[in-house]
Amino acid sequence: MVRPSRAGEARAMRTALERHNLEIVEMRDTGAYVDGGDVIFTGREILVGLSERTNSAGISEVARAFPNWPVTAIKVKKGVLHLKSMSSMAGIDLIAIGDSDAGRHAWRDIETKAHYKYKKLAFPDNNGANCLFINGVVLHPPKEEYPKSFAVWETLDSFESMADNPLLRGSQYVEEILKGSDDFLEGIAAIQREDAVRTGCAQPALPMLDLHGVSRRDVHSSLLQHMQARMLEKLDSLDDKTLSKLLELSFPYIHLEDARNIRNTPELYTSCPTAVKRQIWQINQGFFGEAVSPLLDKYMAEKESVMFTVYGSDKKATNFFSVSPKIRRQSAVVQELVDMIGSSLPLYNTLVQFLRTLYLRTHISHYCTLRSEIIMSLHERESNIRSADPCHKFAWCLDACVKADHVDSKKARELYTFLETTPTGEDVLGDISMLLRDPYALNVVCRSIIACLHDTQKQWKLPRESDELESLLRLLQLGLKALAILDSKDYTQDALDVGLVVKFLPELMSFMLESSFNAISERLKEPHEPHLPTQGFLTLLASNPQAMHIATSYAVHLLEKRDLLTLNVLVSAIATAYANHSEGVELPDAFLHQLVYCSLYPQPIGVTELCNIIETFWVPCAPSSEPVLLHCCRLLWATHSQLKADLLEDTLEAIKPGNQVRDGHMQSRSLL
Repeated sequence: MVRPSRAGEARAMRTALERHNLEIVEMRDTGAYVDGGDVIFTGREILVGLSERTNSAGISEVARAFPNWPVTAIKVKKGVLHLKSMSSMAGIDLIAIGDSDAGRHAWRDIETKAHYKYKKLAFPDNNGANCLFINGVVLHPPKEEYPKSFAVWETLDSFESMADNPLLRGSQYVEEILKGSDDFLEGIAAIQREDAVRTGCAQPALPMLDLHGVSRRDVHSSLLQHMQARMLEKLDSLDDKTLSKLLELSFPYIHLEDARNIRNTPELYTSCPTAVKRQIWQINQGFFGEAVSPLLDKYMAEKESVMFTVYGSDKKATNFFSVSPKIRRQSAVVQELVDMIGSSLPLYNTLVQFLRTLYLRTHISHYCTLRSEIIMSLHERESNIRSADPCHKFAWCLDACVKADHVDSKKARELYTFLETTPTGEDVLGDISMLLRDPYALNVVCRSIIACLHDTQKQWKLPRESDELESLLRLLQLGLKALAILDSKDYTQDALDVGLVVKFLPELMSFMLESSFNAISERLKEPHEPHLPTQGFLTLLASNPQAMHIATSYAVHLLEKRDLLTLNVLVSAIATAYANHSEGVELPDAFLHQLVYCSLYPQPIGVTELCNIIETFWVPCAPSSEPVLLHCCRLLWATHSQLKADLLEDTLEAIKPGNQVRDGHMQSRSLL
């Protein structure tokens, strides 16, 4: 409760609920508050008023407490205390609402944001719309209190939705039946008889079946099978359009497992609308897995194709990282997956778990990319699921950085603050690490580290003196630990490697200084001795994944600015370190892809420089690494016309794969 004077109500409710052994869900966010007057359960979803007594954090807590129901926020205009101060449920899919400015504003929100369509019953008075709909009976204020609104209730029996539904005859009908009966129980029985579904009754036969030893369970099962057969016979007579509409409307209300046999009829299941299939998938995750599996395979194939293609359809070199996040999310696969999820939080959680499992099993980081693209697609659709995902705000901020191709100091602080405020041991850290392991995110973080080192050098500072650099290094460290975190379920953040900060990064800054000297020497035409890496630099490069990612990112930067002298020294050091690398230290796909791309675009580098890179990096690394071999073949395929035949033949022989490379990936080499 937001009002201190009402704090005692929550304690009293807790006592009452505990007395009846009902489940109680604690609100985790201390800044969240929700008032019951803002919560309306429509039978299909939960509408929550965003008012002076209920905030956005409170609505998120409602969504967390009821994961199986869509939760929709409805804006309540200032001056109105609660959503229920002007609206309530008056029947199935029927909302009573005041015809005031605030009521019309709320109704527009309901029409545009709610997951289901509702009918409107407008009242002249906001308070006149206050009612209770219980078991087909509507309890509402008397005529003496709101005479104008009472006139609306008097016409309720002839209201369209009531006439279509025998269970909703209105309070006047119930009142007349009870007043005209001396026996209230008989009056209630009369209402039940009048509104009952007309069907045969097995009640008289039950005693006889009991005498013959037939169990009630067998009787009910037999009756259900008989009714099921008759229902299917009736369904066969319906046209596809009518059948689809009927299934969509009725399926959520079928609670008997035996009645949900649509999946066992392939033709019927295939023709079902997604809304119906979604209900089936929520019951059986295996069916959902079968539905999404081909889409996930297609997504991986598309990513691999772009990663390893040399030229696009426009005959230009393809850059895996040039497509903006928003365009990537418009892919048919991502949009179809989001459509399949709809507003179902259970299906979203299931898909996220699929992606975690597949990433753990295959170590393919494109599953991390898809994890990010799914939550951001839901963000663009303003889905309520986003408020239930604790990683949403982090993903949103990170997506903005990828879009800008830079993590500035403000965004670095925001992302780092999110990590710092995540409680130790929370599994949300595993999801955050997946978002950071996305190749697009890692690429931007590494490029931002290089930019930060340049700024640090210009300010005559050491790396350990930069808070922004520390934040970026922690983001990189968490992303590279994603597999280990998900596998071990150890949701703790490690301290940064001291050697990385005080030894490796300062020496990398020496390469940056070397690059500046090269630019000056080129103008003066005075050569100087190049800086050679120390053994400590090579050791950290071979043992620390962060060091490898930062060094390779800087190598791409050197190639982009065409400083090939410094590049040759650095890639030679990378190749030397990789020959002695520890487990977990790999050459990033982003580096390999961009090393090929930047060698070809915007203008191909000279043949001499190309041969130097092939000799110092590609030839030593390709035989023992499958990705390096594939990217090396991409480079040779694009440049083979520039190379002499004997040089090309010697190179192909030198990169002959070892046992680490699968036979299936020999095709690229064989084509050459």
